[in-house]
Amino acid sequence: MKKKSILIENIPSIIWGDKSDGVYIFVHGKMSNKCEAESFAEIAVARGYQVLSFDLPEHGGRKDEDYSCTVWNGVADLDVIGKYVRGRWKDISLCACSLGAYFSLLAYKDIIMRRSLFVSPILDMERLIQNMMKLSDVSEKLLEEKREIPTAFGETLNWDYYCYAKEHPVDKWDTPTAILYGSEDNLTGREVIDDFSERFGCELTVAEDGEHWFHTDEQLAVLNNWFEKQMSSFTIITAHKINAKVRIMRESDYECLSEFLYQAVFIPEGEELPPRSIINDPEIFVYIKEFGKQPGDLGVVAEQNGQIIGAAWTRIIPAYGHIDSETPELAISILPGFRGYGIGTKLMQKLFRVLRENGCKQTSLSVQKDNPAVRFYRRLGYEMSGERLDHAGHEDYLMIKYLQSAEKRENNNL
Repeated sequence: MKKKSILIENIPSIIWGDKSDGVYIFVHGKMSNKCEAESFAEIAVARGYQVLSFDLPEHGGRKDEDYSCTVWNGVADLDVIGKYVRGRWKDISLCACSLGAYFSLLAYKDIIMRRSLFVSPILDMERLIQNMMKLSDVSEKLLEEKREIPTAFGETLNWDYYCYAKEHPVDKWDTPTAILYGSEDNLTGREVIDDFSERFGCELTVAEDGEHWFHTDEQLAVLNNWFEKQMSSFTIITAHKINAKVRIMRESDYECLSEFLYQAVFIPEGEELPPRSIINDPEIFVYIKEFGKQPGDLGVVAEQNGQIIGAAWTRIIPAYGHIDSETPELAISILPGFRGYGIGTKLMQKLFRVLRENGCKQTSLSVQKDNPAVRFYRRLGYEMSGERLDHAGHEDYLMIKYLQSAEKRENNNL
């Protein structure tokens, strides 16, 4: 298995596996390091993924750094890793263990990922710290006064850490998630796991006699078998769980448009993924800039269990697919992992209805000639209107979809 060591803004990291469009971010737990990902990487790489693992503060190659493993430092590092990954892969998933899962829940709550796998996750840090305080006979008042109090079981209670946990509860998680939990876990109670799984629709597997740290031969066999099952059955699970609802785009959805604009960028086979900063090019950013503030700004989204997984929208702008000042240009994209299930068709059909209701007679779009989506647009009734070169020199088709019947169009022209 290919293994490449790199630094991501001075964070020691490893990329496992050959180049791929899909990646898992692996976040280890306490008293571990980036190499802990190896057994998972062997399974993921065999199925075509890459895995990126890294050292949390005070772990692995960072033990001598003057940078403690606090929740705020951990979240900051995960944000750095997340930005790095989103700039290089489109199909992004997560595998996180113990404390790494807690950091991930805070750092990635607003990030749309394909799926996540949690092993013995810490889900309620406030409650965990309160349990440790109770075991050490430490009150909130005493902790506030002392700021830090070492315990007999090796942990140090920290007032700032405790306050952060209280002020940042885990209240949002939209990524489809599977959890492996040991029945003898002494850090996260079963009621906490059940509550989290129910609130966020997680698939929960309970390993009988499993501990928080899966370390015996029997426990490691259970862990690896669970990884194998999750990876091998993913496409089947996804297919059966797709029940997306298509609705009108709300103002609160506009913040998602930058993600979908990036996903809409066509990457010919064999070419490198562009950096996410590509959407800041004026020729591209115009598709979402101050969206909702001008006539013709209309859109619909596909929502799955509270997560926006697809979007289609129109604007009247002087862009690649511009026809005239009355024809809105259309853009559409679906997140990787949710493509191929008819969601695009549902989005387009809904948007066509919205456009008709708003008095639009036609809509246009621009698509590169070698983009397979050309066939998709033709099936939906788009016709060739011309050819153009985009700002990068690619040959594009200009396509138009008439929203009125030929007879009605003819009568309107009389």
